[in-house]
Amino acid sequence: MIYQAKYDDLIDLLCSDLLGEGISRKVFLCSLNPDWVVKIETDDNTFQNLVEWKVWLNSQGSKSLSKWLAPCHYISKSGRILIQSKTIPIRKSDIPDMVPHFFNDEKFENYGILNGQFVCHDYGTLGFVEGMSKRLVKQKFY
Repeated sequence: MIYQAKYDDLIDLLCSDLLGEGISRKVFLCSLNPDWVVKIETDDNTFQNLVEWKVWLNSQGSKSLSKWLAPCHYISKSGRILIQSKTIPIRKSDIPDMVPHFFNDEKFENYGILNGQFVCHDYGTLGFVEGMSKRLVKQKFY
């Protein structure tokens, strides 16, 4: 019971407005930094935060890959809480002609603009981390 109270206090401290939710995570505006979002896992079996963190770390050796991803800043030891840069919503005109081949979910909601750059901010379902390359392909967004 005391651990739940501490967890609730932490969430109250870190999170303000609910920005959205998906199949296994809720995304909140970060109370401590309005340029960040807090992603909280709601499903114990998907590990999307951990996948996103690992993809971000593995992209760090290549500017041509990392420029396509919203940066991850912190992750909790359990992986339940991830802090990432906040993007602004895209318009159809923001979508580039070619995108990385590893973008496998072309829903508009998964992408945003960060510092004028089109980026993916929901890449926790990529399903792989190794094998990302600079190869660009034409994608169909919906």
